[in-house]
Amino acid sequence: MIYLWIMSLRQMQYFAVLAEELHFGKASARLHIAQPALSQQIRNLEEQLDVKLLDRTSRKVVLTPAGELYNERVRAILKDIGQAENDVRQLFRGICGVVRAGYLTSAMNTFLPDAVKVFRDVHPRITLRLSNMCSYDQFEALAANELDVAFANPQGLRNKDFLISGFVNEEHMLAVPQGHPLALLDEVPLEKLDGVPMVTYHQRSSCKTVGNFNLFFEKAGVRPCVVQEAPQEQTILSLVAGGVGVAMVPSSCAAQNKAGIVYVPFAENAPKFQIAMVRRNEPPAPSLDKFIATMESLNPSRCKQPAGQSGTATAAAE
Repeated sequence: MIYLWIMSLRQMQYFAVLAEELHFGKASARLHIAQPALSQQIRNLEEQLDVKLLDRTSRKVVLTPAGELYNERVRAILKDIGQAENDVRQLFRGICGVVRAGYLTSAMNTFLPDAVKVFRDVHPRITLRLSNMCSYDQFEALAANELDVAFANPQGLRNKDFLISGFVNEEHMLAVPQGHPLALLDEVPLEKLDGVPMVTYHQRSSCKTVGNFNLFFEKAGVRPCVVQEAPQEQTILSLVAGGVGVAMVPSSCAAQNKAGIVYVPFAENAPKFQIAMVRRNEPPAPSLDKFIATMESLNPSRCKQPAGQSGTATAAAE
């Protein structure tokens, strides 16, 4: 079957050149084969198709109506094959391809948007598909091969199939509705939060982060009153601005200058906020390799490992 396909492709190539030259001598010279061999291949082709493709005389070669149609279709096929070969080579070299990246909303407050723009400018033929997802969903998508790379909170990740590179490691601050008594403080002592209405992350989407917050308050003997949960910072900040409660958020959120919110640092050392670049523990495709290289080169921290994390995650995301 493969032999027949190769022969058929070769015959198409021979016919396409002959249809251009309309001269067996010139066509055989271009193809670097003997003229009798070319004539035999064309006769074989006509026999296989049971159609006359050429009118031959001693002085010229003319395409029949069937030959005109076959020439049109053959050229389209050969063009597609050439494009396929070129695309495969470019994919292998990382010139083209697809990178599927998940990200937390808070990652948009880092250098990630600028890095994405640089990557798209430098590699215009690589399609970058971005998906806004919570950390838990990103790790599930990575494991299912629905994402190639995730920008997520790696805390609690214990999966040997993932590689983790440090990305962002920053402080948490307290987001307070404008006009709230805590907004007047230069820094917030933890005891001031006892019984205060608080908006926090949804347990499923950020279970480790919520656990760290709870431990932080528990050690200080503080019991905030959780009145609302939300999966992402944008929703949490909107709820804070609406006066629903206060919230612990990454310090980079302050750069959004969202109206109705004051950001106050903690008097005590609050848990760090981390976003890591996470991917499967396997050789990356060339396009993904170029994406990773761009992210690492533009990371101000040069992708140092987050505290307590190793290069290879060591069962499942908690």
